Amino acid sequence: MGNAWSPPPNCLQIELRGGGKQCDCGPLRVEEWTVANDQRVLARVSSEEAREYIRGVNAHVAKHTGKYRWPICGCFACFLLGAALFGIMMGVFHEEKRLRCPSRLCSRGEDPLLLPHGKPCCVFWCCGEAMDGGKHHHELPARPYNTSWDVWSSENYFGIDERCSLYHDGDEHRPEDHTPRDANYGCGSCPARLSDEGECKTMFEGPAKDYEVTWPLLFLIPYLLPIPFIIFFICASACAVPRLYDEAFADWKARGVVTHVTYQRGGKHSPNYLRLWFPPGQAMQMQPVATGPVVQPGTGTFLVQVPPGAQAGQMMQVTSPAGVAMQVQIPAGIYPGSTFAVASPAAPAMGVVEGVVAEETGEPVLQAKVVPEREC
Repeated sequence: MGNAWSPPPNCLQIELRGGGKQCDCGPLRVEEWTVANDQRVLARVSSEEAREYIRGVNAHVAKHTGKYRWPICGCFACFLLGAALFGIMMGVFHEEKRLRCPSRLCSRGEDPLLLPHGKPCCVFWCCGEAMDGGKHHHELPARPYNTSWDVWSSENYFGIDERCSLYHDGDEHRPEDHTPRDANYGCGSCPARLSDEGECKTMFEGPAKDYEVTWPLLFLIPYLLPIPFIIFFICASACAVPRLYDEAFADWKARGVVTHVTYQRGGKHSPNYLRLWFPPGQAMQMQPVATGPVVQPGTGTFLVQVPPGAQAGQMMQVTSPAGVAMQVQIPAGIYPGSTFAVASPAAPAMGVVEGVVAEETGEPVLQAKVVPEREC
C-alpha cells in the first residue's frame, strides 16, 4: 500500500530509493530531479545547485549509514557461518539421550548380579509402566529373595501390567547412532501391551546409565551470538537516518530554502519518505509545472510534476516546452510531488491540447490531441 498522507502546499514529499525497498539494497538516496525541478526550491537556488546539493546529501547519508551497514553484513556472515558449523557438529557428534551399558550385555540366562569373573554385565527389560524403579526411574528394584535373573518375566510375582519381557527392538528399528549396548527409554514389547491401556518402558539390571553427547550444543553460542548485534546495528542505523538528513540539510535551513526536514520510515509494503518543509509564503500554487529536459516539439516527452492537493484522475492544465497549452489527466498511482511523462506535441493552429494515455517503451505516456476551443 502507498502513502495515504497528502502533503500540504509548503511540503515536498520525496519517495526515497534504496534501503531494501523494491529489491534495492543500496543506501537511502534522493532522486536529484525530484528536488531540482521543484519550483519552491528553484525560487531560492538554481537547478544545477540543487542537483549538486542533493548529491552531497546522498553522499553524507551513505557515508554514515555505511558505519552500520558493514557491521551488519559482518554479523550476518558470522550468523550464517555459525549456523553451518552448528548443523555440522550436531549432525556428526550429537547423540540423543538413551540408556547405555558401559561394559557388556549379559548372555541369555547370565545373572548380572553374580558378576562372573568380576566383569559386570547388563540386561535390558521391557516392562509395564506400573513397575516401580529403584534409585533410577528405569532401574529394576531388588529382586524378591532367592529368585533367578528372569523373575521379571514371571507372572507368579507380578501381574500382567508389571511383568517384563526381554528388551529387543531388532536391528531394523535401532537408530543409526545406537550400538547393541544402547536402549531407548521407551519400548513396545512388554506383556502390558496385551491390555488396551497398557504402556511400556525400558528398565535394566546392571551398571547401565543415562548416556548423551551434548557438547555440540556449545556451538549454539557462535550461531546465536550475532543476532543481538544484528538487531542493535539495524536499530542504530534506523535511528540515525533522521539525524543524518537533518545534518545534511543544515545549510539550506540556514539559508531559508527549507525550514526543516522530516523522515518517515516506511512499512513492509510502503516506501520511506523524506519531507522538505518550505516557508509558508513559498507554497506551490495548484498549477502544475513542466519538468525535466526540454525536447523538440513532437519528437519526445517532458515531465509533469503533480502539485500538492492533486489526486489521480484529476484533469490539469499544463504548458509544454513549446508553449502549447494542454489538459492532462493524472494517471492512477501517481501522488503529489511525483512526475509522469507527457508526449510533447506540435503547436496547434488553435485550441487546447488534451492528453490521452498511450504505451511507449512499456510505460504509460500521455499523447496529445487538439480539442477546439469552445466559443463563449
